[in-house]
Amino acid sequence: MMSRVARLHAPLRACFCSIAQAQRGARRAPLSGKGRGRARLALGCLLALTLPAFAEDAPQPDKSGEDAQTSASAHVAAPHGMVRYPKPILHNGRMILWHGAWRGGHGRMVGHPRPGRVAVAAQPSAQVPDTTLAAKTTGPRVLSILADSADPTAMRLAGELAGLMSSDDADVKAIAGVASRAAIAKAIGADSADFALLPLDAVADPVQGGADWRPRAPYIARLHNEEIELIAPRSIADIRQLAGRKVNVGPADGAAAASANLIFSRLNISASWTNLALTEALERLKDGKIDAVLVVGGRDSEVLANFGDDGRFHLAAIPYAPALRPYYAPERATATNWPKLVAADEKVETLSAPMALVAIDGANPERAGRLAPAADRFLAHFDQLLDDAKDAGWREVNLAARIEQLPRFGAAQAWLDQNKSEANADLDAFREMARAADAESGGPSGADSDRLYQSLMHLSGAGR
Repeated sequence: MMSRVARLHAPLRACFCSIAQAQRGARRAPLSGKGRGRARLALGCLLALTLPAFAEDAPQPDKSGEDAQTSASAHVAAPHGMVRYPKPILHNGRMILWHGAWRGGHGRMVGHPRPGRVAVAAQPSAQVPDTTLAAKTTGPRVLSILADSADPTAMRLAGELAGLMSSDDADVKAIAGVASRAAIAKAIGADSADFALLPLDAVADPVQGGADWRPRAPYIARLHNEEIELIAPRSIADIRQLAGRKVNVGPADGAAAASANLIFSRLNISASWTNLALTEALERLKDGKIDAVLVVGGRDSEVLANFGDDGRFHLAAIPYAPALRPYYAPERATATNWPKLVAADEKVETLSAPMALVAIDGANPERAGRLAPAADRFLAHFDQLLDDAKDAGWREVNLAARIEQLPRFGAAQAWLDQNKSEANADLDAFREMARAADAESGGPSGADSDRLYQSLMHLSGAGR
C-alpha cells in the first residue's frame, strides 16, 4: 500500500530519474566529477524520500509506555507523522530511523493491539470504566454451610439447607469439615464459613476451654435431635462394659469425639480412643483390634448400612442417666432403621444430641447484614423441607424452640416476631408433659419417652 508521503514524492522521483538518465546519455564513459556529484545528490534525496515508506511497512515495537514528546525533542526534526526510534533499526538491509506515531487523545502513545484484541486509546483513569471491578461485583455472593464430614446425616441436612437458602443473590454451598467446639471457634476467627450445623452437647458443656465464642455464633434455629450409635460385639451389652477398652470416635477434633468425651466422662467410664475413619474402624472392629465404634448421625451412612451381615455385632445400649440430661435426649433404636444391628423385636436405648443451625460471627452487625437474607429465606421457605424427599428429621423441627446456651440470631428473632402463630392448646399440653417428665429425679422413664415421642409426632406441624 502506497502511503500519502510516497504519493507526494512520486513526481520528484521521476525528475531525479530523468536527470540520471540524461547523465548516462549515449556515452558509456565514467561520469565526470560534476556528474558524479549530481548523481550522489539525486541518490541521497531519493533514499531520504523513500525511507518513511519503508518504515511504515516495518513491524513496530509496542511503544505504549513512551511519551511522544520525547521523540519530538530529538536533535533531528522528525518528518511529518513520524517518531524517531531510540536507536537505528536494520530492516531488510536498510537502516530505519523513524516510525509512524499512533497517538491517543492526550499525548500518550497507544501500542498496537495483539492479534485478536481491540486497540483502545489511552484515557485518563477517571474516564476508563473498571470492567474488572464490575465483573467481581456482579453475580450472586457465595455463602457456605459447614457440616461435620464424619456425620452423614449432618452432611445431608447441609446439602438440603444449601438448596433451600440459595437465591439469585446468594449461592449457598455445603462444605465438609469438623463441627466441634474448637472448630467453630476457629471458623469464627478465620471467617472460613458462614453457617454451621452444630451439635449442642458441646455447647451446653459448662467446661469451656479458651475464650467463650458462643455469643459470636447466634443460632438461627434448633433442629431435630440426632441419634448417637455405639456399634460393638454382641458380648458387650451397653456402654458400661467398655471401661478400659478401645473405642473409635473418628477425627480427634470432630463432633463424635467431642460427644464421646462428654458421654464417657459424665458416666464415669474411662476408655481409650482411636481416631480412625469409619470404614477402617469397622474393619478393625471385625478383626478384634478395637472394641467399639461410636458414631453420630450414622443413620444415613452407607458404610454402616452394609455392616453386620454376619450377625456378630449390634448397637450397644447407652442408658439415659440424670448426668446426661443437660446435653442429650433419650432415644430408641429399632430394626426399622438398623435391620442388621437390631433384632426385629428389640428396642435399644441410646441418646440423641440436639442440632442447631448457627450464624458464624453473626453478632457482628456488618456480618449479620450479609447473612440475614439467607437466614430469612430458610425460615420463610421452611415448609419446602417437609416433603418426603427430604430428611425426615425436618418434620420434628419447631422453629420457635429456644436454646438456653446461645443467643438467637437477630434476623431470625425478627422473623419469628413478625410471624407468630396463635396459641395451640395441644402444644401447650405437650410442653407441660415434657416438663413434668424432665422434673423426675431419674429423668423420663422409657414409657415417658415413648409417650412424648408419639405426642411429638402428632404435633410435628404445630408451633412453626
